[in-house]
Amino acid sequence: MFEDIVVEHMDAGVRSKIVDDPNLPDTRKEAVLRQCQVADDEGSVSEAFGSYATTSRLVGLTVPALNAADHLGHIKTVESVARYMAWKLGRLEVDVIQDHLRALSYAKTSLERREAVLWIEEELLGRFPNYTVSSRPSWLFEREVDRSVPEIFSAPNCGALPCRLGLPEPMLWGDPPYHYPRNIEFIGFSFEVTSVVGARRPTALDGDYESVKKIWQIGGQTQPLPHGPDDMKALGGLPELVSEPVRLSLTQTTIYVFDN
Repeated sequence: MFEDIVVEHMDAGVRSKIVDDPNLPDTRKEAVLRQCQVADDEGSVSEAFGSYATTSRLVGLTVPALNAADHLGHIKTVESVARYMAWKLGRLEVDVIQDHLRALSYAKTSLERREAVLWIEEELLGRFPNYTVSSRPSWLFEREVDRSVPEIFSAPNCGALPCRLGLPEPMLWGDPPYHYPRNIEFIGFSFEVTSVVGARRPTALDGDYESVKKIWQIGGQTQPLPHGPDDMKALGGLPELVSEPVRLSLTQTTIYVFDN
């Protein structure tokens, strides 16, 4: 049984999040523990975990039917989106792409915004119609009880959203003591529920070792950054799910840019 498998160099918290998760099939628990068992230090455990996890995404329980009228959200830094777009296109400077992305949210006139939309449609989606906002899986957050995803993005305290979602991710925390970085520009996407395919509750195998170790928790709820501002942490996490990568074409007219 997987409970008896000893992985000497695996962090105890990571092991618990694998073994104790009712959302993760027992066969997957045994397989990832056995793959990590032969590692001779925690760095090797992290590599073995990542190697298995990349072949085992989206294996949690299927999400019950969501309200078709609702939206789901996804965020990442403007810089990371622009750098990936620049690499994908093979041309254009990152700062030029960032300006186009900002115009989708900050345009002062309808003409400026339309020009930004046309750039997305012609330069990016014209060449890559299946361009997605993330790799597999897409991590998405759900609405609050009293606020829809578009309302969360439009609220005055939208800047707290990255902290509430556990961002920036642990690989960017640096060395302890950790400090919450401010004035990072984020871009938010809002999708209709009907545009999301293969939605499931996340398991440890949907993330990377460091994120599972430092912040991810069983239960389908995001965890605010432990070193984030108290007023942001007090807002709590949000329900989350994972899915097949979502196409940008399904969200291009509902994009938000904001600072944390």
